Amino acid sequence: ATMTQDVEALIDDFFIAPKKIFIAVSGTPLDNIKQISYDVPNFYTKVNLLHELISNKTEYSKVLIFAPNKRNADRLYDCVKEEFPAQSCVIHSNKTQNYRLRSIEQFNKGEKRILIATDVIARGLDLAEVTHVINFNTPYFPENYMHRIGRTGRAEHEGTA
Repeated sequence: ATMTQDVEALIDDFFIAPKKIFIAVSGTPLDNIKQISYDVPNFYTKVNLLHELISNKTEYSKVLIFAPNKRNADRLYDCVKEEFPAQSCVIHSNKTQNYRLRSIEQFNKGEKRILIATDVIARGLDLAEVTHVINFNTPYFPENYMHRIGRTGRAEHEGTA
């Protein structure tokens, strides 16, 4: 997991001569995650590009889209569900626990192929066979970017971010 400065400070305060074990250099993406970027100026142009990309249901069969906040996640969900009805769900901290669990389950089972989320699910969840992770906005912290794109390319599968 990513070692934050706060956690590192706690470790230094409470442990005597702790040892660090590195599996990969922190902030290094996996080789099996292909990364592509698009320079897009505004929300609706991004939505149009997103619609164009995810219209290819064969290639974009299981897509996780990260929005910067709850408001934008809901706004983006409304735009996506209009174009792709019954294919998407949204998850963020304002949704009830049952709603969040149901959304994750529907996405994992393939009942919904598009999941729009905030960083509430960027860490700790093993979402099966996500083909694409799309960052609708680039996160402020590089470690958040690494956690987001790490939702694809799992278990030696290829992934695209």
